[in-house]
Amino acid sequence: MARKKNPLLRVLIPVLVLLVGIGFAVAVMINSSRPSVTPPPPDTSTPSASDPAPPQPIPDPQPDSRAQAETPIPPAVATDQTESQPPLPPAATPTASAEPGLLSGLHAAEIGTWAIDAPFTPLGSLSPDQGDQLLIEFSRYGAGVAALDLGSYFQTYRRIDPIRLQQEYDHGVDGVTPFSADAVIINEVTVRLQGIVGADGLERRIWQQVGPGRFRAEIRNASDVPVLEITRTFELAPGGLEFFLRQRIRNLTDRPLKIQYREFGAVDLPDDSGVQMGDRRRVRFGYLLNPTIDPSQSAVVADGDLRTRNSVLGKKRADSRYETTALVWPSTRAKNRSYTLAWVALTSRYFGVTVHSALNNGAALGADRTVERYILNRSNTSVEPPILALRLTTASFDLQAGQAQDLDVAVYAGPLKRSIIGKQPLAQDLALDRLVVLNLGGPCGWCTFSWLTEPLLALLRVLHDGLFRDWALAIFGLVFIVRLILHPVTKWSQIKLQQFGKRMQALAPKQKKLQEKYGSDRKRLQLEMQKLWREEGVSPAGFLGCLPMFLQMPVWIAVYAMIYYAFELRHQSAFFGLFQSVSGGQWGFLADLAQPDALISFGGGFNFLFFGRVESFNLLPLLFGFVLFAHQKYITPSNVAMTPEQKTQQAIVKWMSVILFPLFMYNAPAGLTLYFIANSTIAIFESRLIKRHIEKHDLLNVEKLKARQASRGPGFFQRMRQMAELQAQLKQQQATGKGPGGRKGAGTVRRNEPPPDRFKKRG
Repeated sequence: MARKKNPLLRVLIPVLVLLVGIGFAVAVMINSSRPSVTPPPPDTSTPSASDPAPPQPIPDPQPDSRAQAETPIPPAVATDQTESQPPLPPAATPTASAEPGLLSGLHAAEIGTWAIDAPFTPLGSLSPDQGDQLLIEFSRYGAGVAALDLGSYFQTYRRIDPIRLQQEYDHGVDGVTPFSADAVIINEVTVRLQGIVGADGLERRIWQQVGPGRFRAEIRNASDVPVLEITRTFELAPGGLEFFLRQRIRNLTDRPLKIQYREFGAVDLPDDSGVQMGDRRRVRFGYLLNPTIDPSQSAVVADGDLRTRNSVLGKKRADSRYETTALVWPSTRAKNRSYTLAWVALTSRYFGVTVHSALNNGAALGADRTVERYILNRSNTSVEPPILALRLTTASFDLQAGQAQDLDVAVYAGPLKRSIIGKQPLAQDLALDRLVVLNLGGPCGWCTFSWLTEPLLALLRVLHDGLFRDWALAIFGLVFIVRLILHPVTKWSQIKLQQFGKRMQALAPKQKKLQEKYGSDRKRLQLEMQKLWREEGVSPAGFLGCLPMFLQMPVWIAVYAMIYYAFELRHQSAFFGLFQSVSGGQWGFLADLAQPDALISFGGGFNFLFFGRVESFNLLPLLFGFVLFAHQKYITPSNVAMTPEQKTQQAIVKWMSVILFPLFMYNAPAGLTLYFIANSTIAIFESRLIKRHIEKHDLLNVEKLKARQASRGPGFFQRMRQMAELQAQLKQQQATGKGPGGRKGAGTVRRNEPPPDRFKKRG
């Protein structure tokens, strides 16, 4: 039997369906009015496999007392929006502490997909006439620096392309962007701040530009409730090469949070080392000493390690890649001696980029701040070298409900020149001029004598500014002054060498007879030779005539380092730009004293043996070889008696030096080659003057030398030899038990012998 229909249900069911439909439509409309947010999966709050683990937390520092004293950060949402994009909602009021899961599902709030036609507004310009020297282009990744260009410095002497000191690599959330926010760690939960990759594989922005150089991001939980606000503001120092990065983190909840902040500092600088000296890029640190040593905590000390980029990279793994992260500050020594970081820098041959404190009344970059070297391993390691970056992490600190913490830093990006660095606002307090180190580093770091390079550079500046007005001529003047100062040593050296050679030449017949007589007994021959030298008054001190030449080596190495690193010579032409003026600026010969002379340029160049990259035919190294050959001809003593084998060895050494030195100098800076050419040229004339002095005073007359030596008595080495012979005689007497008279026991004390009969006790 059929069931009876219920009229009540026939009315209620359509009503319920209608109400559910209306509710669903309202929910859709409400959700569509919000910015599109893709909730992350539950495990996005933990670091991914590609995200290296942060450094271990360090004891909390004291709260920053200057949080309210600094320049205020712009409001969360500015009215001068610079691009068409959905704004973030205003900062929320503190969330009720009773709300469950407040810190679950933490993620950066999504702004939207990146609009290629609407990039962030740059800051500064490349027109020094307008008072700017920096141009900063910003990146969507971590609100960092996409490119940093210098307006007054260029790639080549032609002054066309400005120097780009910083740029981002491998554009993407897994790339490296200088001075970008990398991550914030909230109660030990890491939230990346570079960007978001959605489920569809598209990258989405999390940073909103609220003004030129001003950015804002929010951290929200799984319920899309704001938890943390981060603002970053870039400010250019007026007319300088510094900019300030004001960073503020605000707690939007009603409970305290434990925070760590991680950001990128400088990224690899362009390699401007040239092809001769290899990679000259370094990692440098400035620090404050232990408070017990420096109670004022105001004197900044620069490290003297001069750690090269290659040493900081470390060793490769089995897959030919580097470990992604490694701690570089604090080092073991810094930790043991309680140093406080003041600045950290990447430097090249001529430029440096430094992250330092933004305080005007202090020098500390941040107590317990750690610095890692971060390596971006490229896909093709043989073609694309790895990129080195510095990543800074603060110690964990407590951020109270509704409170904010400032993490300001400042950046110097410019030449390694003391006069330029000294003009920057914070240079004096932070001793940033100690970035300038005229030292070759490495195995030859100890022998460069940096204390000597600074006076040499100061002298070179004086010669240029006050006398010659041309750097090539100033180098010639420097050579003349150095040779003049070393002339007494050079003169003494050459006279001693030639006198020794003359006396050895006079001894040659007698030495030959001794060799014929005692040739089979080498020990006896050596004793007879010493006896002959003693009788003829020939001293081994004659060998020391070449010692002053070795004493001059530190001066040459210091000059080498000074000219190589002197920023003053970069893109400076020689001889008032003569070769450029006759060619309308097209001929590159001696157009840049910091590069090879480039008589004929090859365009792209090619790699050749140990020369490295050869990009031009260079004339000066060949001219240096010719001058060096003439110089050696003058300084080599011609009056020394030598065997045919010794003559052959001398000829080989001469030709090897004449050939190898120019080859070594082939890719050397033109200013350095000019120095050595001028040095050898002046040395030739100096040798001629010394020879004339020798001939005028008859200083090579053997009989006069003997008489002069006899009148002065034995010299230092002769006295030392006499003392050694006396000591040997005494030892021999003690060993044989004979005294001076030849009688056994005379003058000696004999032990363990029975007493004589007259001393025996009578019975």
